[in-house]
Amino acid sequence: MPPFVKTKTFIISAVIAVLVGLYALAGFMLAPKLLRNALMQDVPKAVNAKPSVGEIRVNPFLFQIEIKDLSLTDPRGEKLLGFGRFFIDFELSSIWHRAYSFVNIDIDAPFVNAVIAEDGRLNLAQLSPEPAAGPPPPTAKKEPLAAPPLPAVRIHSFKVSQGLVTFTDRAHPSDFATRLEPINFELKEFTTGVDGGLFTLTGASKLGERVEWHGHVSVQPIESDGEFQINGLQAHTLWEYLEDRLAFQVNSGKIDLNATYKFSYKDQVELQADVAKISLTDLVVRPKGSEQDWVTVPELLVSGTKVDLAKRAAHTDSLIISGVKLMAWMEPDGSFNLLKLAATPTPESAPTTVAPAAPASAADAGPAWSFDLQEFALRDASIAAEDRSTKPVAKVMLAPLSLKVEGASLDLAKPVSLAFETKINDSGAVSVTGQVTPRPVSANVALKLSGIELATLQPYVAQYTSMTLQGGALSADGTVRYGAAKPALQFAGNLSVAKLHTTDNALHQDFINWERLDVQGLKYQHDPDRLDIDQVLAIKAYARVIIEPDTSINVKRVLAGPGATVIAAPAPGEAPVAATAPPAQAAPASV
Repeated sequence: MPPFVKTKTFIISAVIAVLVGLYALAGFMLAPKLLRNALMQDVPKAVNAKPSVGEIRVNPFLFQIEIKDLSLTDPRGEKLLGFGRFFIDFELSSIWHRAYSFVNIDIDAPFVNAVIAEDGRLNLAQLSPEPAAGPPPPTAKKEPLAAPPLPAVRIHSFKVSQGLVTFTDRAHPSDFATRLEPINFELKEFTTGVDGGLFTLTGASKLGERVEWHGHVSVQPIESDGEFQINGLQAHTLWEYLEDRLAFQVNSGKIDLNATYKFSYKDQVELQADVAKISLTDLVVRPKGSEQDWVTVPELLVSGTKVDLAKRAAHTDSLIISGVKLMAWMEPDGSFNLLKLAATPTPESAPTTVAPAAPASAADAGPAWSFDLQEFALRDASIAAEDRSTKPVAKVMLAPLSLKVEGASLDLAKPVSLAFETKINDSGAVSVTGQVTPRPVSANVALKLSGIELATLQPYVAQYTSMTLQGGALSADGTVRYGAAKPALQFAGNLSVAKLHTTDNALHQDFINWERLDVQGLKYQHDPDRLDIDQVLAIKAYARVIIEPDTSINVKRVLAGPGATVIAAPAPGEAPVAATAPPAQAAPASV
């Protein structure tokens, strides 16, 4: 045996070499097996899922652990969650930093498969820890203790790359499925102290929908602030999930959102959100089973929304809707088509009973929410309206239509400013400005009508008279007051009708015409009723008044309406003669 073998240096070196070898053997060979056994044996005991794991590597010298292809499956073999690679790079500096320090924590290709079964159960609920067997032992009531401080943790970089979330809802009459990928998340320079760390989360769908969330987060105390963005969210995606509860169909539309927030949780949840923009573009709505679009919204923009959860207060600077097109009509039974879009389909299933909710105390409910909308504007809208209860159908086109409301809020006793303008059938115009109070309903507005084509009213005239309204233009300006105090309704202003032309349906001749009729200084009130007129001026007025052979007057016959019976005055010694007005001949109306 060489002499150097017996030296202390050799012996110490040999011992160190053996220890290092044993450490390396334990780290490279034994640790992966122990880790695998722990995963395969302990996970099924904790949750109702079966684990599967691929290669496991441990580098005891670099303090690194790598696990590949781990997944958890339910008893039926359906995967619940997992990842392609999990990598931890632990830092030896944890010893003097007195904190668990990590250089990198990387999770590659994680996936979550969330499924709601037909009975409404979520498959991921199987990952909840199994409850302890038997009833818990009785314990004396103690005062709640403060939560222990979290262990100190320092993470230089935590990354999630190319994640996938799939969601399937089988509880719907028609299965709904969607997926979000790739999902990427990064947390930098994080500590469990007040400093926290910066994070970024992004996600996308195959339809180009994108979510981005970045900001700051800390866990002691629990606080976060940052910015949240949604770009290109398809309105059809939301409709697909809710379609069984809706009576309408949405085939297009995109939603964008940009918001900042501050969140904290101490004694209560505190959240302040500042939603700079919510925009909806190219929305088209139609009833199910129809080929006709009833509502088209090219652009809807909500700006300057602030929400304070603790104060239960919200405010919005403006809600602007541009270019809306509506197809509206009243059915012969008096119902409106657009109200059908708000109907809730009744599922063809057994009726369900809803348990009554426990009444909430005033203390639990907290203060009522307050909300105010500084400005609501409807711009360049158009409404194609029909009244199908008349024959022929009464039609009117309101375009371009604009509406502006200022000062709206949940306080319905507070008046709002109103400005409304529209053209009717590309000729006449209506303007209304003033103040309206929702509850109790009251109004004080200025009304202006200009060149309203009266021939549009012919379908209504034909129901009550035997004449045809060939033409005429109505104009007016004045003020209208309405409220609970008497008189309930008041109008003060001027009226005029230009170029009135009517014909007698029986004789097919002019009935009442004039070039212009002005009613000035008109004052009308209802309840109690009263009418005052300063002056009536008629220019080139004409009326065909005929005493019929039966001594009846044509005016009475025309105004009696179609099918009405007119009793003629009897000649001396003769019985009264009943004459029937001929049915009205409706003139074609161009709307």
